[in-house]
Amino acid sequence: MNIFTYEVKSQARSFLVWNVALLLTVIIFMGGVYPIYAESAQDILEMMKGFPEGFLEAFGFNIACLFSYGGFYSFSYVYIALVASIMAVIVALSIFAREKKMKCLDFIFTKPISRPALFGIKTLASLSIVILSNIIYSIINLVVYYLNGQDSEMAGRFVLASSGLLFTQLVFLAIGVFLSTFMKKIRSVSGIATSVGFIAFILTALANLLEEEAMYFITPFKYFDPLTVMEEGHYEVKYIIAAIFVISLCMGSSYVRFIKSDVHAV
Repeated sequence: MNIFTYEVKSQARSFLVWNVALLLTVIIFMGGVYPIYAESAQDILEMMKGFPEGFLEAFGFNIACLFSYGGFYSFSYVYIALVASIMAVIVALSIFAREKKMKCLDFIFTKPISRPALFGIKTLASLSIVILSNIIYSIINLVVYYLNGQDSEMAGRFVLASSGLLFTQLVFLAIGVFLSTFMKKIRSVSGIATSVGFIAFILTALANLLEEEAMYFITPFKYFDPLTVMEEGHYEVKYIIAAIFVISLCMGSSYVRFIKSDVHAV
């Protein structure tokens, strides 16, 4: 329990900074930009006619539904998920790679706790931070939804769409755990996390541009598309399975590595 408390407290400052960034992103997009888009739909459509079609597709401008609340949230979700994914990887790297970064793995493994238990506690601490962040995010997101005067009958679907951010973060949390256990050296936590987030962002842009279904399976930002939920009331099962596969593969291999790897002498 002491380890869990320490790990959670050690993330307090990072938790505050990244949650402020996440909430500001959703407030700016959905509370500030969306009303302008909705009121100036015709002018924006005229302006977009001058952009290449490939550019619009790459950045998620779906003209058919961009001016609906769900459509605009789906467009904004890529940028919200970018912030959230970087946060999730930072949490995983900070908690699982701290001893490796400080070159004191041999010290932590001499403590009277088994490696499986230590891995479980670190995982629980990571999950607690991510889940708490998403509870705050979902509440603020729903408040912004109602402030925009949206239909209360669709609120249930919007809450489900908002929960997609949690599932997306769990995928990136698992990727972060995988990197922290398999990388030999961790020099910059923020640098690695930012790289992972932007790689996912670029893959999403390529998937939108190419419109190849196979690409969607390697772009975690597309697994839990809010627009699918707003229009159909559910996520696509094939992408849920893909997310479960990635999480299981990353966490399973990380667990085996964590409990069986040798500690290199400094």
